Amino acid sequence: MAALRLESSPAEAGRVESVLAHARAGVVLFCVMAVAIHRTSPSGHAGLTRGVVIAYFLQSLALVLFLRTRRTWPGLPVALTVLDLAWAAVISLLTGGPNSPFFGLFVFVILSAAYRWGLTATLTAAATTVAILLGQVALVLAGGSPGSDIVGGAVDLDLVITRCAYVLIGGLLLGYMAQTEKDLRAETAAVTRLVVKVRAEAGLSATLEEVSRELLGLFGARRLLLVMHGMRTQRLFVWDAEPGPSADDVTVRSQELDAAQRDTYLFAAPSAAWAAQRRGDTVPPHLTVIDREGRTIRAAAGMVPPAFLERCPFRSVMAVSLTFREEWEDRVYLFDPEKAGARELRLLHAFVRQAGPIIYNVYLLGRLRARVRTVERARVARDLHDGVIQSLIGVEMQVDALRRETGPAPARLAARLAEVQEVLRAEVAGLRELMLRMKPLYLDPLRLPEYLVDLVDRFRRETGIAAHFSCELDEVPLRPRTCTELARIVQEALANVRKHSGARNVLVRFDGGPGHWKLSVDDDGCGFRFSGRLTLAELDAGRLGPMVIKERVRSIGGQLTIESSPGGSRLEITLPRVAGA
Repeated sequence: MAALRLESSPAEAGRVESVLAHARAGVVLFCVMAVAIHRTSPSGHAGLTRGVVIAYFLQSLALVLFLRTRRTWPGLPVALTVLDLAWAAVISLLTGGPNSPFFGLFVFVILSAAYRWGLTATLTAAATTVAILLGQVALVLAGGSPGSDIVGGAVDLDLVITRCAYVLIGGLLLGYMAQTEKDLRAETAAVTRLVVKVRAEAGLSATLEEVSRELLGLFGARRLLLVMHGMRTQRLFVWDAEPGPSADDVTVRSQELDAAQRDTYLFAAPSAAWAAQRRGDTVPPHLTVIDREGRTIRAAAGMVPPAFLERCPFRSVMAVSLTFREEWEDRVYLFDPEKAGARELRLLHAFVRQAGPIIYNVYLLGRLRARVRTVERARVARDLHDGVIQSLIGVEMQVDALRRETGPAPARLAARLAEVQEVLRAEVAGLRELMLRMKPLYLDPLRLPEYLVDLVDRFRRETGIAAHFSCELDEVPLRPRTCTELARIVQEALANVRKHSGARNVLVRFDGGPGHWKLSVDDDGCGFRFSGRLTLAELDAGRLGPMVIKERVRSIGGQLTIESSPGGSRLEITLPRVAGA
């Protein structure tokens, strides 16, 4: 897979060539010493042999000096490999051909290919070396052909066969080890790059988005699905990410599903990491399964349930599961990656095992920060109640007493005092609403009706507006988060009624119909800045309606409709029973 190749930087490539340049100079230096001490070429060609070896040594030194001052370029490694093969062929040809003692120069070429690239290049270098050796054998056996006087001597076929076997076997083993090492480095670099994207300060959503972008790009996948199930809360969340128009874009959707759908996404799997490939609509998917140590194990076909195939169609998929302290069970799906083999599955498994706990710590840190904010908000709310609100109430009482003491005061002064008193009352009501919104709120289905009754009754007492709550349901089977959001929506709606509508009567009603729940808030005030009945999409298009309420309705998967006229308004929220359950 191209995305898993180890991309070498210019500095890394220069370091590799510098190491090989010094090694080459050392190897050729020994060749110079061998040529100077011993007679290693046929008579009449000793001077030519020394000259060739010295020329090779001077080139090696020049390359060492060159790489100290300049960087390498993309074509240099291939050019140097060809030159090394050419020098090795010429020097061995001048020193006995296939029987040459300078056979080690070919070994250096094979080692260089393994160090630079991997298995394919190493086998190519080994095959080229064998071809050169066999060509020299043919040249010696040709007898009177051109060049036979240079090679001279007889061919030791046993030595040639042994050398060819060593070259091929050694090239295969060296290439395999080099390829394995490079694959490991590439996988380690990829995992490190992904783990670096996990940043606590960015928050959970930003971290998941960044990690999704990296995983989709790394594996060339069409879609990423992260399924999270709270084993204690029985809440099911899905994070869905797909590549955007450009490489840096990713389209993300997240939603909370009905806990009854848990088995559709978190069905029983043969291992924590597995891959499935579909070869037809009727043939069960072919499975690749690895254990915790990355070893491939056997598994029965047809493990993927039809419900999952219907909701998430795919040609191939990789999945890795993870559990955190018996609190969350998660599973990552990558749909239609470029490859879905054992190597890619091991890489995904390694990333999830290393990055999963870090992401979980980001989640815990977010929860801790949320609790700290909740405690701080509760403290501020208490301070408002015990400090500012009490002071304002005291000032309002003093103004009222002052009005009574002024007696037959000018009408203008009495009117101003009445205005001040009304402003103080409004500020006290506003602060109480703010304090109510700041207090931590977590409602379960049993507490929701009782809380709404108390909320509407408190609104009536504090504002003087005739407010009523109606609910004929005996049971409200909603998720706690949905109950909490509905209570916040009613809070915001009543606050808007007090501030902007001038209404005298308000009716809050919560009931259910076939397939849905309905919450409505009616008032007889002045209405909104429009007349008619608008849906949530129409409100967004016209930039109308209360922003906070619209966002809360969206967060629970509901639909908002606002009907407005000069004689009043109606705010209606509907929730599908499946989404709200």
